[in-house]
Amino acid sequence: MIPTGVIQVRQDICKDCPTPCNPRPDPADKCSKCAINRWGTWGQCTPEAVAAAPMRGLGDLVAKFAEPIGKIIGLDKSKCGCAKRQDAMNRLLPFTQRQDS
Repeated sequence: MIPTGVIQVRQDICKDCPTPCNPRPDPADKCSKCAINRWGTWGQCTPEAVAAAPMRGLGDLVAKFAEPIGKIIGLDKSKCGCAKRQDAMNRLLPFTQRQDS
């Protein structure tokens, strides 16, 4: 999870950018980055690290199947809003860890 302060800094940088992107990268997505390198990814965002991360909820499960389909049909992930939907689904339907006693 990205700290709120980092998201705010990213938003401020984008707001004041002399060459705004269309569409703008999602500042809440830890793997997004500025197209002109004013800010970069947060944390481990290599494909291997993302694939190895445990699933947080239904959004991660849907993304696991939808991303390869999107690549086949040529969907640009940065323009689709997928990360926001994935995060919203994870918050609405999280996977909880069972604690066996």
